[in-house]
Amino acid sequence: MDEEQIKREKGKSSREHMKLPHTSGRHGCARIEGDLIKESPYGKVTRTQIFVATHTSKNGSCFPAVKLSLDEIKRLVSLDPFLGNKDLDNDPMAKVLGRDGKGRVRGLGIGVSKTVVHAAAPYNRIAEEEKRKRGTTNGNFRLVMQRLDEESRARKILEEKLEVYARDPPEFENISQTRHRSPVVDEESHVMPYGRCLLKNFKRKSVALGSVSSDFTSSDSYSITVDDIFDYTTELYIGEGTLGDVSIGDTIKWPKTFVEPI
Repeated sequence: MDEEQIKREKGKSSREHMKLPHTSGRHGCARIEGDLIKESPYGKVTRTQIFVATHTSKNGSCFPAVKLSLDEIKRLVSLDPFLGNKDLDNDPMAKVLGRDGKGRVRGLGIGVSKTVVHAAAPYNRIAEEEKRKRGTTNGNFRLVMQRLDEESRARKILEEKLEVYARDPPEFENISQTRHRSPVVDEESHVMPYGRCLLKNFKRKSVALGSVSSDFTSSDSYSITVDDIFDYTTELYIGEGTLGDVSIGDTIKWPKTFVEPI
């Protein structure tokens, strides 16, 4: 009998004498644990999850010798999904299979003892905290970039609309200008800026496009016929509501300080 045959026979004999035969095969516990961590939304798994995965086949079956233990572990987890997060002496495996001794910890592969698990715990917590902080920072960065991208698109749309209006003004603008040619004195500019204008908010951001009308005049505001709206959330100058409550063609009042002729 050659050396390879002897190894196979020894392996077969060892598997037959296993008290809790596993199904991990050549993949090994560590590789299966790595796959579970990749699939986990939290980036970590419990030894209960590892034990169930390494003792269950892809079709859901398991060896008869371990079936009763697996069924009981699954039952305990179904009653308390967070039970697997408890320490090694109180998790589902400890309750079903008994507490581990000073040697190897079941479900974590060869060479992992309680001493190793306890010694690594503080460093694992630090690593998890750093990973959480990094995830939060990355999330905030993506949010800021998304907002900047949205503002950039909105600004581009506004510029395109202004170019269209400047190049090809609508017919009702010409009608409005013809109807209101009589000069009206403005305390600040001395001449009412008839025609197309931009409505600004208190941050000097363009929120709407309109035409100045002489149907209403006062010392502090213009009567504006709304031609287009850029920001529907801006509050109205007089009365309750926002520009979202205004329709194209409606006339609203807007502070003279925040009306810019174009």
